[in-house]
Amino acid sequence: MMRHVLEVLVPTVPRDERLAWIALASIREKQIAGSKAAALAKLHDILVSVYPCRSSYPCYDPAIDECPWVDARLVDQVGTQLATLRLDEAQLDNMLGFIVTTAGALGLTVFDKERGQIHRPPAFLPELKYEIHVHGVRAGFTKEQVVARIARAFRQDPARIRGMFDTPRARVKKGSDRLSALRCQAMLTKLGCCCSMVAEQPSATQPVLDISLAGGNRAADLQYLRRYAKTGHAESQYQLGFLLLRGLDLAQDSVQGVKWIEKAAQQGHGEAQWALAMCYREGNGVFKSYARALEWMRKAAEQGDAQAQAGVGRIYCKGEGVQPDLVEARRWFGMAAAQGDSQAKYLFGKMLHEGQGGPMDRRQANALFVQAAQLGHLEAKRQLQNEAKLQPA
Repeated sequence: MMRHVLEVLVPTVPRDERLAWIALASIREKQIAGSKAAALAKLHDILVSVYPCRSSYPCYDPAIDECPWVDARLVDQVGTQLATLRLDEAQLDNMLGFIVTTAGALGLTVFDKERGQIHRPPAFLPELKYEIHVHGVRAGFTKEQVVARIARAFRQDPARIRGMFDTPRARVKKGSDRLSALRCQAMLTKLGCCCSMVAEQPSATQPVLDISLAGGNRAADLQYLRRYAKTGHAESQYQLGFLLLRGLDLAQDSVQGVKWIEKAAQQGHGEAQWALAMCYREGNGVFKSYARALEWMRKAAEQGDAQAQAGVGRIYCKGEGVQPDLVEARRWFGMAAAQGDSQAKYLFGKMLHEGQGGPMDRRQANALFVQAAQLGHLEAKRQLQNEAKLQPA
């Protein structure tokens, strides 16, 4: 097992890169035994709540192979001013963003000596509430596997979790602060979800509803939701359409659901635009129309939505309702890949590898396959295995 070491520091370090590394070395040498820094202890608790230490697993438990930590007890590496995190190199890319963002939210600086990088905490973090958007299932998992894992971890009804994956952009509310949202996002990702964390913009007229993982009687919430939707509030219109479309907490009415979603989409609501595109693509609540699906998917993609950008690329690649255009497909796949979409990385890599829609670039293609494989994309892993077999012994 190749290991990668990150060091997390409490004291503020100089902005000058050279002086910052000197400060780290000085603190490392001077650190003495004592009570652990509160921020480091909190970081430890969050990290191991999602990724338990090796010592937490029975020796016969095969799940220990998924543990990213090299040390048996991570808490032993947490000190008064400095914590040392030793990770399995193979899992670094899956975890680095979670570690850096969580540390930053706690005001901690992360040093990555092997990559020569210093991740400083942001100068200002607004007090916002956050929500998690679930986009689907990660490559390498089946929907039923992920449903069972989430239902067990969150103690929820599997039928309700299954409904979450049948909806476009299911919304999950977990906690009201940044740290709890980061933890929830990491946990769902570990369990097999594709998800993102989005800041809510609270206002006096914005209803706060938990669509996907909630339970109980929500009649009052739904009453408020209808009221705000009728005033033209785009988020409420989207949520009401979402519930009607899928029959969650309301009698299913796909036609009315699409009408409310379209009202939100016409106001520039990105997720509503994506949902409306999928309705036209599948013929759900409207007559199937690839042309209309492309129209609304492009609107979402032009707002920077990576999944929509990849969707537009697939439409041009397959020629669904339009003439196939590999140049355009390659352009959209490239934009989505740049935002970290694993499927787009794989598809963009395939086009580069085959020289479709532009010049062939197998070196860049292989780099994209590696990145997609590190994100768990099975086809990218197979592609790399096939490439390795073709190499001369």
